[in-house]
Amino acid sequence: MRRIWRSAGGTRLLVIVLLCCAPAFAASHREVHKVIEQLEAQWRTAQLNNDWATMDKLLDTEYTGISTTGQIQTKEQAIAVRKAHTLVLTKLNFSDVKINVHAGGSAAVVTSIADVVGTNGGDDISGRYRYMRVYEKKLGQWHIVNFIATPINARMPK
Repeated sequence: MRRIWRSAGGTRLLVIVLLCCAPAFAASHREVHKVIEQLEAQWRTAQLNNDWATMDKLLDTEYTGISTTGQIQTKEQAIAVRKAHTLVLTKLNFSDVKINVHAGGSAAVVTSIADVVGTNGGDDISGRYRYMRVYEKKLGQWHIVNFIATPINARMPK
């Protein structure tokens, strides 16, 4: 057994390093998970309060969103819609929230179901949507870099 342990020198070192780093890696992911949960809560509140200043801080300069109708939206367009009060949400509840941390803790993908009551340009947009929001940490700050939403078909299992 001692001979096998010695012959596996490089592997032994790798195992020791992984065992030592695993708790720090797990803690780091938990911390990122908590930060993203807080950012999602801030985003929800900003949406409901039409707080475009908070939205401006949360959206990355290179933000790209894809609406339920397939429209591509930049940060500037997203903020303009809110300033004009074109998009008005009166209810926004999230369920089935999953947060996956990537890129060594500098990126996170959130998927969820959003139950929405509201209007866009006077049209009723109330319904259930599945969405994905992507966060990236740049220069120590988290920002939303991508978003996509799609309506959930009423015939689909919930």
